[in-house]
Amino acid sequence: METDLVVCDSHEASSPAVDARDVDALRAALTRETLERRRAEAMAKIQTNVVKYAVDLLAREPDVDGFFRALLKTLAEEGESHKVTVWLIDEDQKGCDVWMAHIDGEVFTASSAEWKTTEFPRQTFGRHLFSYEPGWHQTVEYGADDERMPANVRDFVRREGLSETLVAPLLISDKTLGWLTLCSRETRDCSEGQWWRIALIEAIARQAALALHHSRVVEQQRVEERRKAILEERNRLARDIHDNLAQGFAAILMQLQGAQREACVLPASVARSIETAVDLARTHLTEARRSVGAPGRRAPRASRPPRSGSTGGARRRRAPCGRRCGR
Repeated sequence: METDLVVCDSHEASSPAVDARDVDALRAALTRETLERRRAEAMAKIQTNVVKYAVDLLAREPDVDGFFRALLKTLAEEGESHKVTVWLIDEDQKGCDVWMAHIDGEVFTASSAEWKTTEFPRQTFGRHLFSYEPGWHQTVEYGADDERMPANVRDFVRREGLSETLVAPLLISDKTLGWLTLCSRETRDCSEGQWWRIALIEAIARQAALALHHSRVVEQQRVEERRKAILEERNRLARDIHDNLAQGFAAILMQLQGAQREACVLPASVARSIETAVDLARTHLTEARRSVGAPGRRAPRASRPPRSGSTGGARRRRAPCGRRCGR
């Protein structure tokens, strides 16, 4: 049986013209207008009360998990419903799954052991929610035999004795974060009172989406702050390590240059090794200082030995020392 989307709201079409001489028609028109006005006032009151309740609840339950537990409990009680469920879209935007549910007075999460043994075809219904385009931007009402729902979901609904399911999107601006579903066992005609249940789930869905979005923004800020703190600590440690290395290379360079000045005539191989060690120490000292962001500091230049392809310079510097030693 094909079922159209039901949104029980105030009648948008203008009332037909009424013969002023027809008392019964006038009485019926007055009754309709009174009912519409009362419905509009009731819907406004529902929205106001839900906003006030959500603000008070956020003050009591700043944690998003506690907030939703209390919110689902309230929706189930006020909506006279058997089951209320929150479905959230995956981070990769490729599907959705149950995040939290309130069933017959108990709250379950996706990690609860009960979800692994439940007969409810959650994956099938999740794929339907994600693929059914009208449900992304407006509330949808399903009957027990609604052909829009998958066959195995309809079978489960009939076994459980559920009469109707309301699905309201969790909208922030034009972005859908997921869905809020409400299942009830009794059947109510829309004209008699079903509109208030739709108004209730839509009002709560707006507050739930706002709280969920705010929680995600806060969590992203916390993650970013932790990332910055970790990065700053790593940079500090790196600067300390490179500064210690720079001091070590500077000390090694001073010792090597002191050895060059004080040593007497050295074998060619030893002189080349010392010359190479000096160059390596000077190079790594420069790199270490550059790493800690102090390129202006340089190694001492007064004792910089001449760079040549042979050890002649070193031997010439050592000659006076050799003569003083009597060699």
